[in-house]
Amino acid sequence: MKIRSSISDTPLDLPANDFGTEQYVQGLVQFISHSSAPITIALQGEWGSGKTSLMNRLYNDLCTVGKDFIGININTWEYSMLATPEETVVKIIAQLVREISGSDPKSRNATLRIFKSIVNFSYRVGREAMKVASPAAAMLVEGVGMPTELGDGNEKSRNVTLTDLREALTQSIEAICDPNDPKKKDGIVIFVDDLDRLNPPVAVQILELLKNIFTLNHCIFVLAIDYDVVVKGLEPKFGKLGSSNEREFRSFFDKIIQVPFQLPVNNYQPMDFVLDSLESIGYITHVERGLPKVQSVIAKVVVSSAGKNPRSIKRLINTLSLNDCIARCCTKNENDPLEAKFINFAFVAMQVCFPKIYNILVANPVFEKWDKSVAAKLNLHLGSVKEEDEEVNGDVILDALCRKDTYIAKNQYNIISLFKVISDNIPASIGDKEEYLRTILKRSASTSIDPTPEKVEFDRKALIYALHDNVEDYICKKLPDHGYKKKKNTGNGGFFIYLPDESSFEVVFQPELTGDEDRIALSIWLKTENERPERLKGMPLEEVLEDEAVSEVLKPMNETVKKYRELGLIDGRTFDGGKKCDNIIEEFELRKVELGWHELYSGNLEFWINLKSPSDFEEPIVVEAIGELVIAAYKLNCRALELA
Repeated sequence: MKIRSSISDTPLDLPANDFGTEQYVQGLVQFISHSSAPITIALQGEWGSGKTSLMNRLYNDLCTVGKDFIGININTWEYSMLATPEETVVKIIAQLVREISGSDPKSRNATLRIFKSIVNFSYRVGREAMKVASPAAAMLVEGVGMPTELGDGNEKSRNVTLTDLREALTQSIEAICDPNDPKKKDGIVIFVDDLDRLNPPVAVQILELLKNIFTLNHCIFVLAIDYDVVVKGLEPKFGKLGSSNEREFRSFFDKIIQVPFQLPVNNYQPMDFVLDSLESIGYITHVERGLPKVQSVIAKVVVSSAGKNPRSIKRLINTLSLNDCIARCCTKNENDPLEAKFINFAFVAMQVCFPKIYNILVANPVFEKWDKSVAAKLNLHLGSVKEEDEEVNGDVILDALCRKDTYIAKNQYNIISLFKVISDNIPASIGDKEEYLRTILKRSASTSIDPTPEKVEFDRKALIYALHDNVEDYICKKLPDHGYKKKKNTGNGGFFIYLPDESSFEVVFQPELTGDEDRIALSIWLKTENERPERLKGMPLEEVLEDEAVSEVLKPMNETVKKYRELGLIDGRTFDGGKKCDNIIEEFELRKVELGWHELYSGNLEFWINLKSPSDFEEPIVVEAIGELVIAAYKLNCRALELA
């Protein structure tokens, strides 16, 4: 097999190394094949999660030669380049009409007339929107092969309406599509990609126009877009998203999208792809690929860094390959032992996914030897170390880094897993571990990225005072009879809220700069640790959480967390493999060892809100989210008292 130096990020169109998604592809194919059109399906997923690959697979199975559907691909990003929103829409409609007219020669003349009407209509829309005639519109007409002057001077001009367009398009589509006619196609599937790369208001405008014009029989839209993009695009119309207007946002999304499909990234199975890729770039041999230890260590490194996101995995492997190519040019030894390859892979994973930790490793390669001098260089305050002779090690310093950086805090388990891969694979015969690790670290120096984003400066105490005032006002309106005491403002803050039994429920606000110092991360810590009643002690946590009384205690808080997680306003802990929980029940299940050991049914909770400036924390939706979290946690503890 020829050795390659890189892995292409070109989206897939065949099921090879498909991360175990074949069942989802076939499920969607079956759903689309038997759908009543018109219908719109949204493929939702984060950056690099495989939306375009999924579209390509659907096109391949539904719309290629001999298949039952006509397929039309629309890459909105390409059509929007150097174009106004109005011109972008004209280009998109032109592409749709060209595809339809090319499918049946008999309808060619009718389709050209449709095209002429569409360009006229779109030109007028753009002119009215801009209040001036658009020179670019005339250029566009010329560019798609139509005369600039659309009238001959003798015909009576008339307004072209959406009804005219829809009726004409319907005639053309029905000429080529009829599920009951074996000589015709079952329908047209229109794949619209990269909407989330556009300016969100433009993406929403395109959605509305496509929906209004092409909601036609036999037309099925498959869109790559997220609800978050729709939210941002609708803010000029509805204002900032909040509890008072949330329904308007959701109603718009539901009107456009009949079937949302969330890409199942947490269920992806990427290891065959990873191992095949590492073999193809020559990092491991075919024999090494089949060794259980190789598979286990490689899986641990990937899951603890790139997770299951296809694009992140490809970026990790390509960075590894570039480092390896450079290293081979600098040394005659091309056959590194597996242990060195494992360590190098873990270092590259740190570099790509946790650059702040990697930069510390470059200066201090042995994690176990991190001490007070390292903490001093990093300007870390080791709150748990009070005496001069108390030991400071890597674990203590990592804990301190977590208190300063929410991204590191959410990935602490993954970082520790990578450190373990490094330490477990240092050969016992190595005397100087530091020098050995420095030699391996040199390989990744050439691809180190040290971005310098615009740093944020803020007054911690001023932010805490503002949080105290705003959140206090919100809570007082919702809980007018509660008693509370503000925590002393030392740069952190919060409340002690008194419970019915005169004990107190603690809330801690801790603002910090993120690792790149370009955002403010507010940690909201809630004391929601509750002991099981006697009748539930000793039982598996899964059974405890299914208990009706326990469920009644947790359910309202669960719904509150779920609401603000779905909005993307708050973030919770990150667990093994990059897994994030959308609700507290799922989180407690992942913490079952901790909760089971202490005979608890609920643990303390921590959430983060990351924003660009202190003033952002005064926005009503942010104050509402913090206030509702605090109130929900307070009420959880009140119900817990009754259960006890």
